[in-house]
Amino acid sequence: MELGGPELSTHVGAPIEAPNRAGTGWRKISDAMDCRATNLYATTSFPGKAGFSRRHDGLRDRIYREAVRAGLLVHREYAPAVMRGLTNEQRKALDAASAAALHCEAGGAAPPRDAVRVVDNVRTIRPDLLLHSREPGGMRMLIEVKSIAFGMSRYSTRWHLDGATWTERRAAEAVKERDAAAAAIDTEVFAGVVPPPMQTQVQRMGGMSSAVIGGFCEHSPVVHELVATFADMTAKDTAKEHGWQLKEATAYQRHRIRQRLATGAWRDFHENKIARLPYVDPSTEYARTLRHLQASDARWRAEKTRAQPYTLGTQGVSGRLSRGPQALWRRPPAPAA
Repeated sequence: MELGGPELSTHVGAPIEAPNRAGTGWRKISDAMDCRATNLYATTSFPGKAGFSRRHDGLRDRIYREAVRAGLLVHREYAPAVMRGLTNEQRKALDAASAAALHCEAGGAAPPRDAVRVVDNVRTIRPDLLLHSREPGGMRMLIEVKSIAFGMSRYSTRWHLDGATWTERRAAEAVKERDAAAAAIDTEVFAGVVPPPMQTQVQRMGGMSSAVIGGFCEHSPVVHELVATFADMTAKDTAKEHGWQLKEATAYQRHRIRQRLATGAWRDFHENKIARLPYVDPSTEYARTLRHLQASDARWRAEKTRAQPYTLGTQGVSGRLSRGPQALWRRPPAPAA
């Protein structure tokens, strides 16, 4: 099985290195790249475009575009949707817990452990995608997107005890992680409140589902279910436009959606591979450039992380505008007329 491509053949046996977290030096990932680039594909230590986030974001954005084509209302990274079911008092309590961590960070001190747990769990339950119908009582889905990568020689044909594939197993784990995060917030912030506010709101929004893309660009069942749903929603207009039977239009739309998803998945796969090649036996001069790239990427991620988990475009994790040291991000002013 040759999925690596000829550009990898000249690197077989070469060491793989990556900049350390501080950006001051290099650490060895592997003494020698194997013939199928197993240790190159499966490494999580690379920054920027070489990281796993490229494939994750690619799948998220493709589902987003297909949902828009189908006429659904779609939001990306939209925590306020989860927070809207909370009362004002509950939102204030959640903001207070996150503000405790932010106050400590601003002063260089270690935040309280319970505050850190609250903030981490809020970040966890922020959905990658929120899909809902324009009609009252229509479909609603919270979707968590995941990507997994295995080297070609390690993927194997192993099955799990429940008969699940790799993507099915990871999807199930992602849903459990999100449900556990919602339960943890209810325990830490809303102890004794019945029904538990955060878990109730997640279920009210349609419950958490997970879309996963695997090491061979295969998709989890949720993605295939979405393909069928989007095709059904767009088939009527397609049939009217081309004078087809509804069954023909539905088959056509399924084929086109699958084609777009597959093309995008393999494009991300190969672009991610190319982005990782410079880390195979990097020269001294190029190593210096990679360290600068990593430092720049780390600064961007730090700003994004501080803005999104706590504020997501507004101040406070609950989506309310608030004042004080926790206001770390503000929307730029509109240009003067």
